[in-house]
Amino acid sequence: MRSLNELVNTARLELESAYWYVDQDRYIVALLSSGIVSQHRLIAEIALGKQLPVNAEVHHYNGNRGNTDIDMSLGESTKHSSK
Repeated sequence: MRSLNELVNTARLELESAYWYVDQDRYIVALLSSGIVSQHRLIAEIALGKQLPVNAEVHHYNGNRGNTDIDMSLGESTKHSSK
């Protein structure tokens, strides 16, 4: 079994080597070996110390999709209206 330190280092290396881009909804996302993950969701998972459920959605209080400060709220996934 790998230590926590080894797991964190592996995750860090994967994130550093990931292809980061802004998607069509203007979210910063990473293309990882495990799939595509949004930066704000990843930061919320790190802050909470656990993986979010598939239907969890991370919201930005200030509406700025580029803001990754830990001032986000979590809720169940719903459709967003396009603005």
